[in-house]
Amino acid sequence: MTDLAMTSRLFECSVAHQRLLPSGHRFKHGVFMLYLELGELSCLAQNSRLFNHNSFNLFSFYDSDHLFGTEPVGADSSLPTRLGRLVADHGISEPMGKAYLLTYPRVLGYVFNPVSFYFVFDRQDQPLACIAEVGNTFGEMKVYFMDATKMSSASVFDAFFTKHFYVSPFGQLQDKFHFVLPLPNQALKLSVDTVDGEDPSKKILVTSVSGAALPLTDGQLLRLFFRYPLVTLRVISLIHWHALLLWLKKIPFFYKEQWPELQTNSAKRVNHER
Repeated sequence: MTDLAMTSRLFECSVAHQRLLPSGHRFKHGVFMLYLELGELSCLAQNSRLFNHNSFNLFSFYDSDHLFGTEPVGADSSLPTRLGRLVADHGISEPMGKAYLLTYPRVLGYVFNPVSFYFVFDRQDQPLACIAEVGNTFGEMKVYFMDATKMSSASVFDAFFTKHFYVSPFGQLQDKFHFVLPLPNQALKLSVDTVDGEDPSKKILVTSVSGAALPLTDGQLLRLFFRYPLVTLRVISLIHWHALLLWLKKIPFFYKEQWPELQTNSAKRVNHER
């Protein structure tokens, strides 16, 4: 499937969650994710029997699954175009080079992405921006944008954001996300912690995604399909299963309708391409 010049790849990952407050709960699950260079999507699809771009296959990637609420420019509503406009809207005038997206694929037409990550580079392959695209089970999405001023080193984005987004019924809208996102290479090690909105040193939930790179080939896709069958359906099922366990542990529960004024700058998908 892959050309030697292509840089898209797979990551076979472990996703770990550990809730620290108000009481403990932890889990760890194996998954796999795509790390797609957005300029390679058409070529990847042309060279694969198992992966399609914007059409059905065992695995597929649809532009419309990402960056909800960004309006098309003329006839071009492609994801790279919308991503470029988002980067420019945040004051970055330097021309984009390669842009990568770490995300789950559709598997037999279904996908749910709790969070996807964009890593955007300039034409000299220096990091320009990182974007965390957080989704919830209500079909909503919110982006958290980090430019190069949010880097703690030459290769790590590190930033706090007040959530102001309903991700879970067990989390306060005033809490903060703490993103620590090293640039992926042959290894992946990302963390997204939830911390107290008034005292960021107080961790509520510790989350990590770690894994190793694999070539994005039909052989690897088929192997991962059987190792992690229907991985995206498994993701949404596990979210509801662990929500039930938290409810049984009597973790305080909050309804989405309670604080609409604290849910800001999110977008909801209005159409579903198949």
